[in-house]
Amino acid sequence: MTITTLTNSALITLQTTFTDRDEAIQALADQLDQQGKLHDKAQYLEAVFEREAHGATALGEGLAVPHGKSDAVKEASFAVATLKNTIQWQGIDEDEMEEVNLIFLLAIPNAEAGSTHMKILTDLTSVLVDDDIREAALKATTAEELIAILGNEEVQETPVIDSSKITALTSEALINLNTSFSDRDSAIEALAEQLYQQGKLHNKAQYLEAVFEREAHGATALGEGLAVPHGKSDAVKEASFAVATLKSTIQWQGIDEDEMEDVNLIFLLAIPNAEAGSTHMKILTDLTSVLVDDEVREAVLRATSAQQLIKLLDGEEAPSEGNNSENNTANNTAKSTETFIETEFVEDAPEKLSFMEKISRAIKKLLS
Repeated sequence: MTITTLTNSALITLQTTFTDRDEAIQALADQLDQQGKLHDKAQYLEAVFEREAHGATALGEGLAVPHGKSDAVKEASFAVATLKNTIQWQGIDEDEMEEVNLIFLLAIPNAEAGSTHMKILTDLTSVLVDDDIREAALKATTAEELIAILGNEEVQETPVIDSSKITALTSEALINLNTSFSDRDSAIEALAEQLYQQGKLHNKAQYLEAVFEREAHGATALGEGLAVPHGKSDAVKEASFAVATLKSTIQWQGIDEDEMEDVNLIFLLAIPNAEAGSTHMKILTDLTSVLVDDEVREAVLRATSAQQLIKLLDGEEAPSEGNNSENNTANNTAKSTETFIETEFVEDAPEKLSFMEKISRAIKKLLS
């Protein structure tokens, strides 16, 4: 057993903020509970705070290792938090308060209270006694990076998606046809629930926080009925997206602050932070290259099965028979989408923007 087998990226919180020790312990215990590591969170917290009362667990140098040994623990595990600012924590000396910015909350079953407990504590302290490792842990920008630091391993490069098809990032279970939502938020929450149910997210609440933060930063309705909300977060296990076509339109904040768009086609993207550059750009360019074609977009909205929609996105099914000049023009325009994305958007352009210009402008904002 290595120390890093007892945690995972969903149990690691980076650059967060807590008001005090109790809030920190309760938040990390919530994560352990959500990840199925506890039978009874309240009983486990009782053991943790009983241990704090018996003898505080701030070890100096910004490090605290609170822990609870209890039958309320299903399996030995730990959660981690690095803090933006320090919080006060009772030190080993009763009259001493420590400034803490690195917290490891341990959960140990009573049956393993001897061997496992001792091993976790000795392994952690032997790693974190090194000033350079402790500083690197505090500077980590991804959960995977922190795990690699604790395991004294090099961070592996982000794997490249081995399929050129955009639909490799979705599945029939993530596609909803002819459905209804009352508003933007209910649509996003419903699609996020599907991503979570299909194992694409570590933590749905954390992912949703990233999505709504992005909506607040700049809305994602691109015009022509299309919205592409998205969240980049360590709460995402793997790059993926969910789709919904709507029976009736819902209102969605447009790119222009004073503009509301009628939306009937939604793609909710989930991107791990580690892939926020390459994968994010690929999904957006591939989707918009396809959906800029009016014929394809209309065919997607008319799709009667998830399989049909996937084929349309992949170009394996023609949106309509015939080969008119209008359709050829749309196809040629679609091929040039990536060029538009790389082109600087002119701020004093005409007030009425074309769909392609909106996409160009939107993607620049989406990637900001």
